Amino acid sequence: MKRFAATFVALMFCASSSIAGTRPNVILINIDNHDKGSLGYFGNKFIETPNIDKLFEGGIRFNNFHTASRCTCSRSALMTGRYHARNGVMGTGGAWGQSREDLTTIAHVFDQGGYQTAMFGKWHIGDTYPLRPEDRGFQEVVSCENGNTLGQLVEKKGYINSARAAAAFRLNHNGTYEVYEGFRTDIWFQEVNNYLADKRDKSKPFFVYLATVTAHGPCYGPEDLRDKFKTKYEKDEWKTLRDTFNASLEQQRISGKSRGTPVYPYDHAADIASLDRNVGRLMAQLKKQGLLENTMVVYMSDGSGSGPASIRQAARFGRSNNPTTIYLPSLGKDKVVEEVVANIDVLPTLAEMCGIKLSDNHTASIDGQSFASLLGVEGVATWRERYYITDHQSGGHKKDIFKQMVFRPYDSSSVFLPDGKTVSFEAQECTSKESPKVIAEAREAYDQWLKKVIADLPLGAFARAHPSRPVFLEGYPITDGPAGPGMMNYFLLDIETDGDYELDTNISDLYGKKREPLDKKTPGKLTLCRKTTDGRLPVSFDEELKGYRVMPATIAANFSTETQDITLPATIHLKKGRYLFNLKPEKDREPATIRVETKM
Repeated sequence: MKRFAATFVALMFCASSSIAGTRPNVILINIDNHDKGSLGYFGNKFIETPNIDKLFEGGIRFNNFHTASRCTCSRSALMTGRYHARNGVMGTGGAWGQSREDLTTIAHVFDQGGYQTAMFGKWHIGDTYPLRPEDRGFQEVVSCENGNTLGQLVEKKGYINSARAAAAFRLNHNGTYEVYEGFRTDIWFQEVNNYLADKRDKSKPFFVYLATVTAHGPCYGPEDLRDKFKTKYEKDEWKTLRDTFNASLEQQRISGKSRGTPVYPYDHAADIASLDRNVGRLMAQLKKQGLLENTMVVYMSDGSGSGPASIRQAARFGRSNNPTTIYLPSLGKDKVVEEVVANIDVLPTLAEMCGIKLSDNHTASIDGQSFASLLGVEGVATWRERYYITDHQSGGHKKDIFKQMVFRPYDSSSVFLPDGKTVSFEAQECTSKESPKVIAEAREAYDQWLKKVIADLPLGAFARAHPSRPVFLEGYPITDGPAGPGMMNYFLLDIETDGDYELDTNISDLYGKKREPLDKKTPGKLTLCRKTTDGRLPVSFDEELKGYRVMPATIAANFSTETQDITLPATIHLKKGRYLFNLKPEKDREPATIRVETKM
């Protein structure tokens, strides 16, 4: 069942005169931890990227494009047009990496706008019902949750013992795990090409979201490209690259920071070259299907990263290291956008360019704005200068996000000003050498942003019991919750139908594995809290933790709490409602993940 605010999808279709009354197809390519320095277009001579270079040569390039940088934060913002903190996403890893369940996504927008929607690749904003891509508006899905879960999905090892180089994977296909043969990047692009050729309704336009695990480290490409670039690497002309890399390895060894088998520049090059080869195959398929002239290809990254074959920042990089271009022949080429643009702007921009008018309520709920006017599109909203904020609650020095649910202002934050200046903060202190006036301006912008975040900050993302398959819940850390001091992991669950539900710590069938029966019985205590009030839970400032959170008194005032002794696996009766619960085994550690299965 589709669950998102009905007021947000009161959409109207309107042909944009500037794109000749057409409704273009869209392919949104989101590369993981990608940087300009790994592309030939921006001056890299070692890595060969002729196909990606053609996109930049024939498209509109962005010199000042920004994202939240952390994988999950960036993807949550991209999919919703909202700052990730408002979606309940504070960092990467654990329950913090799940976007709350009641959001309208870009897939919902295009689905309701008459488009076919498909998603291929890395999702990373929720891997249980109703947080998966197939629950959030995508009609066709082949996905994995993130790069770390690849190790649990390998069906056949590759030429080295790394999941990044595996030869077959078990991937989610519309809610069911199936085996796909090949190198990971090849799989994603092949599935897109299959979709374009055979699986779509050719009478309707399409929106495809393609998100790779490339170029996030560890970077390994397919074996044929690894062999090619290893041979190239050993040539005399690349001696400087070899010497530089070897010196970095020696420095890591001396400092005690060596991490097993190194990823060599030729490994990194092979990974990027695989991406480029597949971009070429995709563009060839678009041409073969007669779609090239009316398909908008958006190429971007979730956040700039780098690899051992990347070049250092050059003048051509602009003010951002995020390689971003929009290719659509009717838009022209050789244009450069210099304004501060961000991935929160992608949803409203693509909707406007595809003739989908967002409702007033939806427009008011998002943080992004359309930059279609900056692309030369006529008859669209004028771009308004603004500030852009990044904030990483799991970044830098601070790791205790995994110990307590709290949002600390100015903890690892940056404000990008319209004039190109950037003011950064770490542990509440400004780290930028700007004038007091500029810093004050940045603080004012951050404080206005913070008010909006705090007004919308959720307790977390609630999973929902599924009628026919188990759901797996990630624990949120609360050290002073209803179960008493020291209890850490609380699970958020919505129940739609009164009935019996089994709770279990046996999660062996997570990610489509065969469930392994366990004879072990685990006695423990269940603290079960059921929400008794309507509406959101207000957050308050915790003076001791120096951050905002849902305080224990607020949970106590809005939930009824009961405790009971249970032995896992345990079947309990739950009424329809919203639950927060903790499981404390008598002897074992608290579980970080819980399996819930409907038994009625």
